[in-house]
Amino acid sequence: MARNPFHYGTPAEGEHFAGRDTELAAILSRLRAGINVVVVSPRRYGKTSLLLRAEAELEQDGAAVTQANV
Repeated sequence: MARNPFHYGTPAEGEHFAGRDTELAAILSRLRAGINVVVVSPRRYGKTSLLLRAEAELEQDGAAVTQANV
């Protein structure tokens, strides 16, 4: 049986994170400029995965990152 290429249940990371380059670049640009970012979309559209990827990239650049999930 072939392996399911889709990832469900936890945030998509590593090879499972794909296709969000435009959104990721926009978020990173704003955060690096000191602009607050709010991400809104329906459930299961990948908000957490997108923000975790942005956090990882900012931390690689030496930034301190804080999360607030409300």
